Amino acid sequence: LEGVDKLAGMGVKWPTPIEMSVSALLQLGVPEEMIIVQPKYTDGTFSEAIEIHKILANLSYERVILVTDQYHARRAYLTFSTQLQKSGIKVFSSPSSYDMVFPEQWWLYGRDRSYVISEWIKIIYYWLILDAFE
Repeated sequence: LEGVDKLAGMGVKWPTPIEMSVSALLQLGVPEEMIIVQPKYTDGTFSEAIEIHKILANLSYERVILVTDQYHARRAYLTFSTQLQKSGIKVFSSPSSYDMVFPEQWWLYGRDRSYVISEWIKIIYYWLILDAFE
């Protein structure tokens, strides 16, 4: 963001989205030791699920809560559950209720239409090309 870059140039530290998410979780009472921040950058849901699996496979977690936006929730759940079930970890999906989206009328709004169509194209791609879902 241009404004964030300008602030950084003035010595102002602007929190990253991850920092803001962690802060919100802590304020909501989630214990710090239960928050795992993915240390490696990934470029998509599939690679993120693989990286998260590597992290969680070495820990003793039996279940995780996957929080994402409403339109992305289906593909994220399918992808993460397929990866994490390899280690016996159960995934629970909890789509955010704070999105500025309208799932019950997605076809009425250009942004929502684009998002829904994009997600379905990605689901088909993951299924047919990446063989991402079992």
